[in-house]
Amino acid sequence: MSFQTQAVPLTPVQEAMVAASSKRPWLYLEQIVCHLDHECLSPGILAAAFQKLVEQSPIPRLEIQSNGAARSTQRIAVSHDVAVETLDWAHVSPNEIRQQFRAFLKADRAKGCPLDAAPSFRLTLIRTGPTSSILVWSFPHALLDGRSFAPLLAQAFINYEAIEAGRPSPVTPEVADSIFLQHCTAVEALNYTSGETYFAQTLESWEGDTGLIAPRQEPSRKETLTQQLSMRETKALVSLANATDVTLSTVVSAAWGSLTRCGVGQQLHYI
Repeated sequence: MSFQTQAVPLTPVQEAMVAASSKRPWLYLEQIVCHLDHECLSPGILAAAFQKLVEQSPIPRLEIQSNGAARSTQRIAVSHDVAVETLDWAHVSPNEIRQQFRAFLKADRAKGCPLDAAPSFRLTLIRTGPTSSILVWSFPHALLDGRSFAPLLAQAFINYEAIEAGRPSPVTPEVADSIFLQHCTAVEALNYTSGETYFAQTLESWEGDTGLIAPRQEPSRKETLTQQLSMRETKALVSLANATDVTLSTVVSAAWGSLTRCGVGQQLHYI
């Protein structure tokens, strides 16, 4: 059985992301930026490489359909052709490129990505010089988790090199539609009653999403702090993520949660 014959409910994480981005499309939009300093990619080959990618993996063909008052569902669909938008900034100064690129990312994020027509991602190739370019791959986070970004992008570039050289792409392990289908079905069957009761009681005294800071604070109160971890600290975090089978962002989120708990004096436990 596959997504092409059965629509399944979204996971709770997907539901939260889709709901949050329905009115604010820039939320949960991922933008993967590749700076290619010594190569100008061919738009045609790049489109073919990603077209091959959506044939190799079912997830880029995922469609999420809104069903009005009912819960949204998802399925793997037949993908339309992959398109690559091109911009030519080769004759623009480096300073202007930086300014234009910041503006581009902001505008690109504001557009969001529709989830109801596969492929639900966008490719933009910007030529910045005779031998340099920037590739921007934009997609909703509801489609891909953090561990999927790099392997899929790596496979796309493997496809690119093979097409450019005129040889077949290396055979990749087939990703069955049933894997994610089984996961969604298992998550749907879980009983959340005890968890809902626990968090309802634990979070009862909180003030919603403005509990840490009043909504009308002066802009000057905000401050950006940058901290670079040492190699030893980075390796320790990677080891912790691998040992607990989670992403690095999950480890950082847990650390932030612990810090938040201390800041507001709440006795919460993170599991």
